Amino acid sequence: MDIDDINNDGLADIVFTGSPNLENTSGDGTGDFYVFANNGNMNFSNTFTIADEGVFYNDIELGDMDNDGFLDAINYGTGPWGTFPEITKMYKNNGNGTFSNFSHTLPDCRFGGVEFGDFDNDNDLDILYFGRISDPRDNEITYIYENKLIDKAAPSDIVVSQNCICDNTLNFSLNSDSDSVIWSFDDPTTGALNTSLDKKTSHLFSNEMTYTISATYTKGTLTSTIKKVVNIIGLPSIAKPDDLVTCSGGSVNTFDFNTLKDTEILQGASLDNFELFYYTSYNNAESDVYRLTMPYNPQNVNETIYSRIQNKNNSNCFVITDFDIIYEAPPIANAVENIFTCDDNDDGFALFDLTSTVATVIGTQDKVTVEYYDNLGTIIPVSSLSIYENTIANSETITARIVSTETGCFAETEINLVVNPQPKANIISELTGCDDDNDGISKYFDTSMIKAEVLGNQTNIDVTFYNSNGDLLSELQNPYTNIFPDSDFITARLTDRDTGCFTETRVLLRTVSKISCIEESGEEVVIDGPKFFSPNNDGFHDYWQIKNINKYPNSRIFIFDRYGKLLKEFTENSVGWDGFYNKKALLSDDYWYRVKLSNGQIFSGHFSLIR
Repeated sequence: MDIDDINNDGLADIVFTGSPNLENTSGDGTGDFYVFANNGNMNFSNTFTIADEGVFYNDIELGDMDNDGFLDAINYGTGPWGTFPEITKMYKNNGNGTFSNFSHTLPDCRFGGVEFGDFDNDNDLDILYFGRISDPRDNEITYIYENKLIDKAAPSDIVVSQNCICDNTLNFSLNSDSDSVIWSFDDPTTGALNTSLDKKTSHLFSNEMTYTISATYTKGTLTSTIKKVVNIIGLPSIAKPDDLVTCSGGSVNTFDFNTLKDTEILQGASLDNFELFYYTSYNNAESDVYRLTMPYNPQNVNETIYSRIQNKNNSNCFVITDFDIIYEAPPIANAVENIFTCDDNDDGFALFDLTSTVATVIGTQDKVTVEYYDNLGTIIPVSSLSIYENTIANSETITARIVSTETGCFAETEINLVVNPQPKANIISELTGCDDDNDGISKYFDTSMIKAEVLGNQTNIDVTFYNSNGDLLSELQNPYTNIFPDSDFITARLTDRDTGCFTETRVLLRTVSKISCIEESGEEVVIDGPKFFSPNNDGFHDYWQIKNINKYPNSRIFIFDRYGKLLKEFTENSVGWDGFYNKKALLSDDYWYRVKLSNGQIFSGHFSLIR
């Protein structure tokens, strides 16, 4: 066994050979070559093994035989019991934690030893070799073997390694042997320490910055200078990270601390130079054991996490900070009863005032806000909350989210928006009442069938009536007397008993002269021009046409304005005049008509257009 720094990390490592078996019999040829790297704090790990080397009793030595800056090994000894073969192995350090065998001309001996030394003072390690080469035991030998393994080529590069302690020290050597070296570290503030004559040297730099290192070497008659740029990076100025506040009972159960905290802790320092690892205890962070894998699922309700920030080039150069994972209870989203409204145009859509639900959702809680989302999860703008129209016909379920303004924790409740259909009010034909004294008032309007006709076959509907002044009629009189002369109306309101939704329709009342009434019921048909019409597309009096004109085929009707301008001409088969001239709606006013019957009779009159 031998102990030395084989990977140039400043820590003493271990190499040895032996058998993993309990019985070293003549059949056991599994002696192995082991390398155990020092991880610090008395922690070693088997980083490399060459199996079945066959050496049990041995003398193993470490030394840089090829002057490449890494320690090689020579293994001298005997093999398994019984045969006692002499074995000599040489291993080259590959510089990456591994070793490889290479051939040599040294004799195989036993019961002796081996040592390294520069016996010829040529700046490379030679080998002192002694022991027995065969039975009987009087064949002892002692040799010194000159090192012929060194590459005699001139150095071409500066080998740099990090010091084991957490400071700004770097180790330097050349990648090949030389007779002498003069080092300059580009660090004049260190005075006399800015130069060195040692072949293997180190320097503690005064600042964290970029330096250009130069090595002027002499090898035989050759003198040359090699330069190398090094970047001195110590520890960053870290920030104490904020605690990570999350919501208990929420959907976020795992955390990627590297994403959430690395940048915050480093305060702008580059992740190219530093690496961060996370642990559940300070001791684990200090020893660099049991690193947390990301994403991490916290094990406790409230937990402290420790972060180790270390230099990528020197893991011994580190600082530790911590933060807490704090679970906050979300607010309570109080339930809201279904919101009903009435469909005013039978399309299944209506406006809702969502602001009326805010107080219910919040209750007595403070430091909270409420947000609303439609059925697709899209937030509803604040400006639309008081006039929100459902996006699904007849009903839609939206979500009210109550959010803590301190922690961001939230809870949700669903609100059902229901658009109820309105009852259907059937259209009632115009009612005619005879005027006994030509005052425009009739006592003979028959209202007995209005309720049945306006209701149709609908059930669970209440029907109420209002006169043209808007007064509720406790009951609809029959016969009914009009309030306003000549033309009047009654409003019928149909109300759904379950939803309260209602719709209205007007029953028009028109008085006619007593003579006209008698003549219409006798052998002669009397034509009559309406005294008004209202073309507003409500289904009532939208066209002006002569009553009973269809009894006189091939008749013609002419409409004039107050200045005698012809506005419309139509026949008895037409629906009548719609109040338009040249596709333009005319204003409310009085208009005149002239009727020319097929029998040659002509009569005229006037009427009012009401919008």
